[in-house]
Amino acid sequence: MADVETAKLLIRIGSILAIIEPMIIAVILLMTIIGIIFAIPLMFLGYWIYKRSEEVITLIEEGRYKEAKDKLIVPMVVALILTSRLGGILMLIGLVILPSSNEQQITTL
Repeated sequence: MADVETAKLLIRIGSILAIIEPMIIAVILLMTIIGIIFAIPLMFLGYWIYKRSEEVITLIEEGRYKEAKDKLIVPMVVALILTSRLGGILMLIGLVILPSSNEQQITTL
């Protein structure tokens, strides 16, 4: 189960980066008049990615890997495209490392 712990760690780090990088960009953008329009949505996106990643971590801890993978895809893509490239890449690696089947199915076989 070391791969599951590694995946959780990568997802956590990626979600934290997805919240920090937009805030740095938002502070820089707030220095301009046009930047105010973009700064607040970037911060909200970062916060949404972080909260969604926390829900994914909870699913992983419950052993529901398939649901966790399904729930992580959208915030990972949003992080890759809009907010944090590095955070999105770390979440992608965590997504790939996760097992495909649920823990309960493996133990009952």
